[in-house]
Amino acid sequence: MKIYKWKLSKLQVLKLSKVKVQGNLVAVTSDGNKYIPFGGIDSLYETAYKKAISELNERAAWFTMYSLHPSIVPNTTGFAAHTDKEKKIFFFLVSHI
Repeated sequence: MKIYKWKLSKLQVLKLSKVKVQGNLVAVTSDGNKYIPFGGIDSLYETAYKKAISELNERAAWFTMYSLHPSIVPNTTGFAAHTDKEKKIFFFLVSHI
């Protein structure tokens, strides 16, 4: 599957007992549009926003890898993206225990 371009939906902000920021990353691909949800929840808007953007980046990295090697990374279970290699490895290992 080839990714032609990325689109981003408008972010939704829901305020209940906590703030939830969510949206969809849209990959325009040779197999049609693929909708990839992301979001973040926290008591503070700024933190919820940062969590949502962090998850957006992680999902984009995962989907790019999936589009090239679907049998190696078939889903996001155990997938971790982080700027610190040691933390990424730690979170990956913890999720597989």
